[in-house]
Amino acid sequence: MSFVHFSALWGLTLLAVPLLLLLLRRKKLVLYWAAYEWIQSTIVRKRRELEIRDLLKLISKLLLLAAIALLVARPYLNANSSRGPLLLVIDVSPSMGARLDEGTRLDRAKRLALDLVERHDGTMAVYSFGATLEPVVGDYTRDKGELRDRIGRIALRSNAAGAATLIENLLAGRQWGSASRIVVLGDFQSCWYGDGQEVARQLARLGRSHPMTWIQVDERPDVENLMIRKMSLSAEGAWPGRPAFCDVEVANGMARDSVPHMLSILIDGEEVSRQAVKLGPLERSTVTLTPVFRSSGPHNVEARLDEDALAFDNVRYGVVDIPRKLRVLAVVGAQGTAPFPWDTYVKRALASALPGEALDYQSVSPLDFATGSLDAFDMVVAVNVPFAAGSPAAARLQPFLERGGSALVFLPGDGADRASAFGLDGAVVVARQGVDATKLDGTILSFMHDPGLKAEAIGVAQSLVFSNAPAQDVRMRTTAGPVAVRVASGRGAALVFGFTPFPGHGDFQFNPNFVQAILRSMWDVRHLAGLHADDGATREMRLPDLTPESAYTLVAAQGGSYNLQLDGVGDAARLLLPTDFPAGIYQVLENGKERARFGHNPDITDSQLEPVDEKALSSAVKQGLSFGGEKLLRKGSASRQLEVLAVVFLLAALLFELYAHFLRKTK
Repeated sequence: MSFVHFSALWGLTLLAVPLLLLLLRRKKLVLYWAAYEWIQSTIVRKRRELEIRDLLKLISKLLLLAAIALLVARPYLNANSSRGPLLLVIDVSPSMGARLDEGTRLDRAKRLALDLVERHDGTMAVYSFGATLEPVVGDYTRDKGELRDRIGRIALRSNAAGAATLIENLLAGRQWGSASRIVVLGDFQSCWYGDGQEVARQLARLGRSHPMTWIQVDERPDVENLMIRKMSLSAEGAWPGRPAFCDVEVANGMARDSVPHMLSILIDGEEVSRQAVKLGPLERSTVTLTPVFRSSGPHNVEARLDEDALAFDNVRYGVVDIPRKLRVLAVVGAQGTAPFPWDTYVKRALASALPGEALDYQSVSPLDFATGSLDAFDMVVAVNVPFAAGSPAAARLQPFLERGGSALVFLPGDGADRASAFGLDGAVVVARQGVDATKLDGTILSFMHDPGLKAEAIGVAQSLVFSNAPAQDVRMRTTAGPVAVRVASGRGAALVFGFTPFPGHGDFQFNPNFVQAILRSMWDVRHLAGLHADDGATREMRLPDLTPESAYTLVAAQGGSYNLQLDGVGDAARLLLPTDFPAGIYQVLENGKERARFGHNPDITDSQLEPVDEKALSSAVKQGLSFGGEKLLRKGSASRQLEVLAVVFLLAALLFELYAHFLRKTK
């Protein structure tokens, strides 16, 4: 038996007061005289009745004092003080890292667990639960030293799950069947545990012989928490010395307005751009920052929010690999014997976006292209050159693409067979056609959704409209149909335009957004990811030319490494990533040499901190669940039954008092 207010038991010492008074009462002096014997017989009879009545009154007062002391002390028995096996589960999901006045939610859960260890008289087993149930002390034991030591070493994990997974794991284990009670310490967010009927259904699988108690370690609503959902680099890519567009999606996890928070972009640990963010209740917003990368090569990038209650979702990691010099060979259609500058607008678009040291641009005629080597180039730009099946130009370009090269192909648009080398069927349309502003998603003009940009004002004429292009490969549409299609070939790809950006063939090249569209096209066919990062749920990585003979290692920039397993062969080969590893910047090494670098991010599914409403768990409570805060853990589920003892004492005191005052007088 334990007491909520143990000090109140000092009130029981008051029971000794009337007893001491009775024992210390002094005897009176008696003088015997003539009529004494006759009077004495009457007094003795009356005295016996008075002594019995006084004794009954004394007992009633003692019972009353004891009842008052017990009501204040509040005795209870629960699983913590029982001798039955107790299975303790501690939530280690990322949200348990939310800050409290002292430490984190996990720190509080560990303190409660240690207190439970001290008060529990029986055996105990301890498990942690993120997305899976993991043993901390897997076998039931009475060794309090081992329990304290293992609980003290529990740390957060980077994944989370709900009640269904928890109970599924319990049923799959061997310890739950021996438990007289299962106690779970966690934060029980509504996103995981809010469906009371589902929780009740899962509890029914355990049965009432294994009752569960959920202890909510943090019951605060609307905990201050902004989160970064994702970070991305705009499709135009990034080049050395030129501002890049970095989009960061932030969200407010509260049902009230947030206070202003500062959002920053760091490149290689140095802050280069920042902006204040303030969001409404549960609002999401994309903030565009413009960092500048000073040099080519890979750069570590972080998006960071000022700290709030939950720190793990305030950062997003990525790696941006800034291209080195882009080597472009422009194939320009000829007029007569002299090259004609059909590529003028494409060349100017590239030159305006890329610094001089980042671009090597050379032009050749179709004849020179058909006979020259392409080994020194990364990209081919063909302007006003047809690519009919079997043509010399197509024969030269196809092997280049197969090896991993890329191309932007602008066709004359004057014949249906001009793109037959790419397997595309085209129909010639001479009249000017405007861009279809209702179908911008997934195209090189998707940034023109803003009505003020007027995508429909862009027009092309004398174009090919491709009739057999897969919808997912279309990169531009006019009102007549698809006029730009991405075609993959081997390791490379070409973006095929059914028109030429030159006066007389439309007005696209005069639009201010032409440069942005060209950059997007170039990054699309170059397979440049822009930002190398995962979403926290990725468990594999695919790289070209993975071989089982090589050793692959995952190395963290902050220290630590993991050996990676290769699964599959050939193009299907993939590297299996660890199931649980910290967020940060990582390198993939092949035989000790870097093959890739990427940012590993936390899965923010566990970022909704709103606690579950106890009313939502009413059906689960009927199923046998005990749910509440720390007081429930200390009070115990059986405390009301023991408080009945105080009520029994009160009733007994009343009965003795009634008997002494009324029932004895009637005799």
